[in-house]
Amino acid sequence: MLSRLAISNFGLVGELELSFDPGLTIITGETGAGKSLLVGAVGFLLGERGSAELVRSGALRATVEGIFTKLPGDMRPLLDEGGIEPEAELILRRELNRDGNSRAFANSRGITAGFLSRLGDFLVDFHGQHEHQSLLNAANHRYLFDRVVISDQQLFGVAEAYARLRQKQKAWNEFLNQRKLTPEEAELLSFQVQEIRAVGLSDDEEAKLSAERKILENVEKLRLSLETALSLLDEGEAPARLQIAAALKELKRGETLDNTFSDWVGRLESISAELNEVAREAGRYRSNLDASPDRLAEVLDRLNLYQQLKRKYGGSVEAVLDFEKKAENRLSAYHSQKSLEQELQLELREAEKNYLDAAGEISGFRKRAVPRFVRELDSHLKDLALKETAFEVRFDLKEFKDGIEWNGSKVACDEAGFDQIEFLFSANPGEEPKPLVKTASGGELSRLMLALKLLAAGKDQPATLVFDEIDQGLGGDTAYRVGEKLLEASRHYQIFCITHLQQIAALANHHLLVSKEKVGARNQIRVADLSETERKAEIARMLAGSRAGEAALKQAEEMLVRQRGVRKIPMAAKPSKRK
Repeated sequence: MLSRLAISNFGLVGELELSFDPGLTIITGETGAGKSLLVGAVGFLLGERGSAELVRSGALRATVEGIFTKLPGDMRPLLDEGGIEPEAELILRRELNRDGNSRAFANSRGITAGFLSRLGDFLVDFHGQHEHQSLLNAANHRYLFDRVVISDQQLFGVAEAYARLRQKQKAWNEFLNQRKLTPEEAELLSFQVQEIRAVGLSDDEEAKLSAERKILENVEKLRLSLETALSLLDEGEAPARLQIAAALKELKRGETLDNTFSDWVGRLESISAELNEVAREAGRYRSNLDASPDRLAEVLDRLNLYQQLKRKYGGSVEAVLDFEKKAENRLSAYHSQKSLEQELQLELREAEKNYLDAAGEISGFRKRAVPRFVRELDSHLKDLALKETAFEVRFDLKEFKDGIEWNGSKVACDEAGFDQIEFLFSANPGEEPKPLVKTASGGELSRLMLALKLLAAGKDQPATLVFDEIDQGLGGDTAYRVGEKLLEASRHYQIFCITHLQQIAALANHHLLVSKEKVGARNQIRVADLSETERKAEIARMLAGSRAGEAALKQAEEMLVRQRGVRKIPMAAKPSKRK
């Protein structure tokens, strides 16, 4: 329900803030006063296009903000999708800049215009001169039809079968993606796995081989370094070992005379022991150092295998091993796919059969319900001055190459079945019914939608309806009957209706008067929530014009008194249903 609307610098609106209640709200005013602009602001708030001309002259931007309460329960997934925290109310705000660009927000979170329009589909249904008219979109006709003739339990059965079908289709598609291997590809993978396994890769081995290759390729250099070092340390004419021993002998003599020498003796003894150990280890290494061309060839061949595999399957041993693991998994899936394929096909066929049974059953139920639906709708249409109309419900199937097979064809399907439903209408006797977008006028569409909403009362969304042209071509008792139907519908919906007819205005639970007044050198729109006394004056104006006298005022008072008891109808609670 729309509980509050704030408009700033939108068209002729300077600053305007309105609060709304449940029931039937009538909007009146002289021609050109700006009634449709008020409704247009709501349309803009919910995603309709806006042009720079709508920004009030002299302002940088126009802003429309609305607060919606009693949100439908099945709006939650959409709020989650947009990252909007579900709260008791939803605050939508849209800004239109002077350059024609706009921004939208939901509970202060930035959203796209497309997402805003999707939110609007849950909140307000427009009927008249607005692009949001759901009745002109044949995709909504099945929903409107089902709200009248199908129970939630029946729809749940089809939706449940569809969810299981989608689950099995997903599993089958995933299987097909994994089963992309042809026998030739499987043979190649098998060869590659065997090739990698045969080498027996290891990160440690590659490092060790690389170190060994470096030694084998530099044996003579290493030998020369060792010979020189050992000559200096232990084997030359004046080796370091003997010189340190001589120095140590002299220090020990000094130690007997001065204790200061003790520290030096100890440290030099450590150096001497370490030097002797280095000399022994270097000598052993020299003894074992072997320039083996055969071993070098073995090491180079082994390292070459590593390089070949890395070039073919990745830039590192880790990448090659990862390739081997994934190839083994694909081969394993390939070899076990036959039994899995049979199992998945069986489950998919079972899910398709269950869905087709449920969808076929609900399709048959829909078709059997058409006469009753048309008969009840016709009764409401007669009360709405559409007596000689013709209305049909057309069933069709939509071919879809990736759809489900039904009676030899692939057809589109969803959680409500495979029926494609479209309403056909003719307002003139003798004329064949045609799609609504081609035949019905704005006023006829509004009354047709009102009749449909009355049939579905208490079962559908949105909970707020806006009628802009419903009184087109009406008058007298017919206008009263249309007003009574609006009032009847307002037990289940919050309804806003722009009207020029006093018969409809007299039935309002709430009455807004839109007027244009001059403030300084500029015109701006003013909206007043009328008291009963003010309503009498407005209805008198609607009866007799701006110079309405006592007779018109008396007639207006009689109309209000006559309808006062009828107007006191509470709005029923709304269940959560998706549009």
